[in-house]
Parts: sequence; C-alpha cells; structure tokens
Amino acid sequence: MDDQIQPETVSDELLEKIKKALSDRNLAKVAAAKKLHENTVRAIAAGKNTNPTLETLNRLNTYLFG
Repeated sequence: MDDQIQPETVSDELLEKIKKALSDRNLAKVAAAKKLHENTVRAIAAGKNTNPTLETLNRLNTYLFG
C-alpha cells in the first residue's frame, strides 16, 4: 500500500488536483466504482467538502490517477 496518500502529504493542492480531475467525469460512476456516496463525490467536485477523509481521498486518487 505504498501508493496510498499519507496524512502528511494531504494538501489543498492535492484536493484541487482531485477536484479538477473530477470535473469531466461521470460522478455517479466514480462514486459507484469506489463505493463512495455520490453526494460525497459531488461535494468534493463542487468544492463544498474541503476536508474529506483520508480514505475518501485514497479511493478517489486510485480511481483517477491509478
């Protein structure tokens, strides 16, 4: 699990990178693929959730960037 995000590396920059990557995705499919609630993914994409859990960030990071 070396490719997972570590707490000390979480930054506004990472959150913006994920938000930008979500902008052209089908958010319902992203949420379903990573077993996240669709509203959670939508809130991150819209910038309404600025403090998602590390687990959520790891799931999105894996989906979006491999």
